[in-house]
Amino acid sequence: MIRITRLFGLITVLMLAHGQASAQPVLNTKMNIGGRTIFKDALVKNKFYYGPGALQLSTDKDERPVFQLISMRYTGTTLSNDLGEKRFTNLLMFNVRMEAMTTELKKAIKAELPPNADLVPLPIRHLEAVIVSGVGKPDDDSGRMRKHATSQQDNPDAPGVYWSERNFTVPLDNHDAQILWDQVEQGRLVMSLNYAFYANVLKIQEESLEVSGDSAYIARINSAIGDLERDTQLVSETIRADVLNIGIDAKKHGDLLKKIDINEASIPPAYAAFEVKCFDFGLGIRPDLAFKTVEIEGESVTGVAVKTKVKFSHKQPDITGKFVSFPYAIRLDKPIRYKVYETPFEGEPTPAAWKILERFANLIDASTLQKNNPLASRCVDVEILPEYLTAKNLKEVTVHLIYQFEGRQQIHSIALGNEKNIFFGTSCITFEQETPIQYMVAKTFADGRKTKGILKPIGKDDYILIR
Repeated sequence: MIRITRLFGLITVLMLAHGQASAQPVLNTKMNIGGRTIFKDALVKNKFYYGPGALQLSTDKDERPVFQLISMRYTGTTLSNDLGEKRFTNLLMFNVRMEAMTTELKKAIKAELPPNADLVPLPIRHLEAVIVSGVGKPDDDSGRMRKHATSQQDNPDAPGVYWSERNFTVPLDNHDAQILWDQVEQGRLVMSLNYAFYANVLKIQEESLEVSGDSAYIARINSAIGDLERDTQLVSETIRADVLNIGIDAKKHGDLLKKIDINEASIPPAYAAFEVKCFDFGLGIRPDLAFKTVEIEGESVTGVAVKTKVKFSHKQPDITGKFVSFPYAIRLDKPIRYKVYETPFEGEPTPAAWKILERFANLIDASTLQKNNPLASRCVDVEILPEYLTAKNLKEVTVHLIYQFEGRQQIHSIALGNEKNIFFGTSCITFEQETPIQYMVAKTFADGRKTKGILKPIGKDDYILIR
């Protein structure tokens, strides 16, 4: 009897190599060296990839945090026919930097790999992040702020990039802003950035087959196995999940926290920021487009037009929202307008007409209007209270999100608790609307016992609290 072992799917990988990105990291080769996740390439023998490092709050040359909380209030006047009307704009802005791959760390990692190993950065597909602040109660979550945050992409055309620093600009509603300002009045603003890095990896499983017979029979079986093709493709997987704690001393850095009252007579120029959404690629409603670009235009204090733009790409369908800001201060008492460009795979970009933003609005939806779309997208937050883990003697809790996509059942899992003390997770899912998303909770106890719960529907607030 002879045992034949193959990495089934390798033939398929070789066939697809020219049609996909050059990076072919294999999921089941994952290992941890020096605090970094390492993957082996499927095609190049001695090629390895290292995953992203931890995030830290950026500081300027004076070691001050690159952070701002700004609240602006506009009160209507008789002159503008909006007497008594109040409008608010609240912005949270900060920079984060990734822990660098030092020469010493790279040498230490390569020492654990085969001789002459080529160690390169793992292309990051996207970063998923949620900002959490305030204190919620088991039966009342009104005191907790929870906001999905999207950073500006370095290169929207690339299938994956490895970056060193990014900026977050997050619009807040009045309730969320008040939760932060209540902390400022107490002398210290505290929040956490729960984040997860995703990258495209290959799922290839090593399998074995025992065969017996004469040499000719074994040779035929071996040849047949070599011709097998499995459903092997690049899939987006969580590479690193972690939490960055952010604390701002309100007395020491009070100038980073500003409340501004503005009126019709005197509106100071500002670095206006906008949230831009586009679901065309995430929901697959515009397969004819390669890109969709949104250009935004304002007026500077000198009267010169100031423009900025943001691009969405078919190569990154899971990125449906971005934040963009003007590079220079603009006049908020002058109209701000935007234009959408559609770029097909073949042909020139087609611009739509300019549209004027409503006064003090900071959301632009560039999606193609669809009356009947079979797909939908939801971002689900999952949280567990630390005291619940302790009381139930739990080591880890895994929430399995179960949904339908492309005619098949899909499962996305979020692990909470474990050795890293992760108590919050989030996942954005595109699914078939006819089959709503459900979830199941699996628990692992400290004594090794494991249990699984029943399937439950997800509430309208897209929030699951394990308690």
